[in-house]
Amino acid sequence: MAIAVKDGIQYAVVELTTSSGKDSETEQVVVAQDRVGHVLSYLPSNTCHEVVMEDIDGSQLADGQAACFNFFQNSESPILSVDFVTATSGTGLVHMAPGHGLDDYQVCQAKRLGPALAPVDDAGRYTAEVFPSDSGQSKALTGMDVQTEGVKAVLDLLDDPARYLPSGLWQPNTSLVLASHLFTHKNPIDWRTKQPVIVRATAQWFADASALQQSALGSLDDVTFVPESGKNRLSAFLRGRSQWCISRQRAWGVPIPALYNKETAEACISDESVEHIIKVLDARGTDAWFKDAEDDEAWLHSSLEPGAWVRGEDTMDVWFDSGTSWTTLEPRGDGKAVSDVYVEGTDQHRGWFQSSLLTHVAVQDVGETPKAPYSKLITHGFVLDAEGRKMSKSVGNVIAPEQIIDGSLLPPVKTKKKGGRKAAAAEETSEERPKYDSLGPDVLRLWVASSDYTKDVSIAVPLLQEVHNALAKYRVTFKWLLGVLSDFQPDRVSDLTNLTFADTAVLYRFAQVSQAVEQAFDEYAFHKGVKELNSFVNIDLSAFYFETCKDTLYTGRKRDRQRIQMVLALLTRHILRLLGPVLPHLVQEVSTLMSPAMREWMGDPLRTTWTGQSELLSAIEGHDAQYLDGALNESRAISAAVQKAQEEARRAGKVKSGLACKVEIHVPADADAHYHVPKWHRDGELADLLVVSKVEVVIASDGTESIESPTPAWRFEQDVELPAVPGSRQMTVVVVPPEGAKCVRCWKYTAEEEGVPCQRCQDVLKEREHVAT
Repeated sequence: MAIAVKDGIQYAVVELTTSSGKDSETEQVVVAQDRVGHVLSYLPSNTCHEVVMEDIDGSQLADGQAACFNFFQNSESPILSVDFVTATSGTGLVHMAPGHGLDDYQVCQAKRLGPALAPVDDAGRYTAEVFPSDSGQSKALTGMDVQTEGVKAVLDLLDDPARYLPSGLWQPNTSLVLASHLFTHKNPIDWRTKQPVIVRATAQWFADASALQQSALGSLDDVTFVPESGKNRLSAFLRGRSQWCISRQRAWGVPIPALYNKETAEACISDESVEHIIKVLDARGTDAWFKDAEDDEAWLHSSLEPGAWVRGEDTMDVWFDSGTSWTTLEPRGDGKAVSDVYVEGTDQHRGWFQSSLLTHVAVQDVGETPKAPYSKLITHGFVLDAEGRKMSKSVGNVIAPEQIIDGSLLPPVKTKKKGGRKAAAAEETSEERPKYDSLGPDVLRLWVASSDYTKDVSIAVPLLQEVHNALAKYRVTFKWLLGVLSDFQPDRVSDLTNLTFADTAVLYRFAQVSQAVEQAFDEYAFHKGVKELNSFVNIDLSAFYFETCKDTLYTGRKRDRQRIQMVLALLTRHILRLLGPVLPHLVQEVSTLMSPAMREWMGDPLRTTWTGQSELLSAIEGHDAQYLDGALNESRAISAAVQKAQEEARRAGKVKSGLACKVEIHVPADADAHYHVPKWHRDGELADLLVVSKVEVVIASDGTESIESPTPAWRFEQDVELPAVPGSRQMTVVVVPPEGAKCVRCWKYTAEEEGVPCQRCQDVLKEREHVAT
């Protein structure tokens, strides 16, 4: 419909002479000077050329005085100056087909050339529009595939136009083809079929998004974005969008309620007609729009002439459908958005996030402060394979959720062989399917909750193994808790007096953790909350509290055991509540395995609203946070020093068990003023805190130790890594041989002789015997 050149490019008129025996043919062509050699390389070897005019600027060609004859439309096509034309390829002149390219369309629209001609149907075949209806050749190309047989047919037409178009304009055997050669067009590729796509202009319905642009951008000031970069991305898409094509040509969807005049193709979409059609849709359903007879007058408003109108076949853009999903929510007062949060992938900044915003702003009053349909907008990344590649069926790197759930992504479990040689041989010959350690849907949920979804997430076997191990750790932890709480009496849970430092410390740490988890979950930062819970269960609970309380639970006095059970029951109740959103199947399983009394006291963790840390804080009431933080640091530092000294003793072959030693803690004379160790020692808690048989605190005096003890058989010493107190000596721990024999009941080296219980165990046994009688 136009020919494009460019101002500044120099063009030439070249005369071509082709000799064939005694006859010769001469013609002239216009081509960019820099492309003359390129064009000649495609012409027959017997072609001679002469440049008859050169240094013609593109602006001279596009001065409005010249035009080219449109062979197919029997009309003149103007010559335009266009910026995207270059002299680095082709001929320096570009044909403009506004019906088949966005750049061409925009140029022709600006030059008021139209309408855009796109003589290609939905199947990619030429329509009768290729030729004017009065040319008599409307069927010359009609029905041909434009990428296959249509290519040859077009070349045939150009090679002998008089044969196909006997209009008197063309002399017989006059060819318009200088040369032909194979050329691969850079067509877009369909992402599903991997086949080239034909671009064509079609009549569509549009919404004027530019009218909503400022209101939509203003509404984002009250939206919280996770991550914050989402605001810039969504804003950029809104600023760059002027029109929204809301129509689609699909075999399914919500129909656009437009009626078309059979003769003029005029569209009727008046308020009265639309309201009438909606009533019919309510009665008959959307399928009736497509299935009812064409002449069914029930769809026509009384103001329309019966028989003169037909229903359109266009459907509404699915992004309009999903973009209006906020209409299913009830309005909320106090200026709140109808939805707390929208969650989707990064591609939805141009999709659902944007369509929801535009439709919501569109129905608000002009004088009203624009409001987005969401208070928070969360954008997640995509799941990649172990090599960081996008998952694709064609590549074959897609991982199904079932593979994570059933454990088949991990190495199979090695089964132990049973029986003798015959049984082993039978197992080797049998074709057994590999067995996998399946932990069910919770392992998939834990992987999701552990991932920072604001970025792309790679899924790999090592990462899944970590998640698998974390879930296995939770299962082992709850299994142990269910065992030690099997005889727990919930009616005594209110008795939280006489807590030890270990009891107070673990409750204090969990109060901190639960607050951090609650905040993380409120902010939808689930990976941060899961990380806090994992750390607490592994370090504070298993490595610290469980180790300090196991001896009392297994061999201690009844009242001490009940005290620890109270603490463990509180922790279990609140850990289950926090884990409910992440590991509901595990939480439900643990709940069903509790004793009826404890299950009634605990309530359903999946149906109990988390209301804060009041119960936990009441258990540690009266303890200053700064005091507890300092005491925890001191406890950890002393424990780390003892473990280092014990490790040295193990390497030297002196001890195997941590109980098979005595620990001396050497402290300065003013230790009571600066450290907690003396108090813990007086309260009898140090041995349990350090998980050893006996602890002795040695107080230095005047630079020397107050008591000279005999030299032990072996000795391993470690300094306690704590900030030094000005003017005071550093604490030191010393691991030495135990003084007593190994107790047959508690395994501590506190018995007076081999084979008999220690004094504490004897007292506990007597207490139990008394209770039994």
